[in-house]
Amino acid sequence: MSMDIAEKFRLFPKQHNSHWNIRYGEIEPFFRDGYACVAHGQYLAACLCFITGIEMSLRLALLHKLKLDIRDAWKSKEIGVPLLSNKLLREAKAISLPVEILRFHRDPEDSDFLLNLQSDDRFKQAHIVRLRNNICHGNLNIFTKEEDGEGKIYRSDIEKEARELEEIVIAWGQGYGKWHSDLENETDGPDNARAKID
Repeated sequence: MSMDIAEKFRLFPKQHNSHWNIRYGEIEPFFRDGYACVAHGQYLAACLCFITGIEMSLRLALLHKLKLDIRDAWKSKEIGVPLLSNKLLREAKAISLPVEILRFHRDPEDSDFLLNLQSDDRFKQAHIVRLRNNICHGNLNIFTKEEDGEGKIYRSDIEKEARELEEIVIAWGQGYGKWHSDLENETDGPDNARAKID
């Protein structure tokens, strides 16, 4: 008997460890919904889900590191933890999060990913930052081309972004999980870490 689509969606995060690696229950639904949107061909919604999940995972990690209340995650200005931007990626890199995983390999401008993060120039934004800003601010011109005097949205371009984000999210879950485990080992100290292994 074949597995129904709902069951596949429930199993996908477990198979890719996004739930257990990310460790924050507030984030995992974004990724699960993103996988579901890709499966149903809702690529723009998938991009939004994946990007929001990545943004929240970065911000919650910083809030946790700064010992701030994670319930204040949406108050970016008041608490000084920015939304997805080169600045946020720099701050995440400073606490050893493997942000290089978030590089888009299809975009030649992202080949200098870590170098470009040092700049706040909008022309040197990481691809994921540009994509986030365009989608979240409703600028879909990046997916349109002029044909016969009118702009047509190229669904295939949105699909490429969604599918690359899906791959990035799987790798991000694994890298984030390793970072979280390393952080726990540092917090526990070498004696406690050794006791856990024994």
